[in-house]
Amino acid sequence: MTPESVMMMGTEAMKVALALAAPLLLVALVTGLIISILQAATADQRNDAVVYSENHRRIYCHYYCRTVDAQSVAGLRPHLVH
Repeated sequence: MTPESVMMMGTEAMKVALALAAPLLLVALVTGLIISILQAATADQRNDAVVYSENHRRIYCHYYCRTVDAQSVAGLRPHLVH
């Protein structure tokens, strides 16, 4: 086997691999583009900073209220008990 024949076989193998994979890759590319366009068109237009702020406030309030309740029950802050 000469180096030229090895190169020809490698080139032909790459062409066959490309011919087999190209249709599947093209379908995946088009499907991904369509899905991303649909997601962008139907996305909620709220500002991410507002969503983060609301979630952060809820988490903080949940933690703080639970802490106050625990301290009230333990008698550390009796004036907070209703």
